Amino acid sequence: MPQVICPIALSADRWLPYYQGAVRALVVRSLDGRSVQLPASALRPFVDHDGLHGIFIVDFDEAGRLRGLQRLPLPTRGA
Repeated sequence: MPQVICPIALSADRWLPYYQGAVRALVVRSLDGRSVQLPASALRPFVDHDGLHGIFIVDFDEAGRLRGLQRLPLPTRGA
């Protein structure tokens, strides 16, 4: 599982237990249907006042350990 794409949408209220450390990992479903567990600490840089929202490319090594996480840019609305 070297790379998966995962949409994530959590409001600020739903993110709060992760922020407080009460919950340490987030389980999400990738676009191809696989369940992926991500450490909350890896997602913190992407959280804003609205919570955690975006489509993320998640890279794993051959052992299944998280190597990297990147949020895809959201399309802008044209005039």
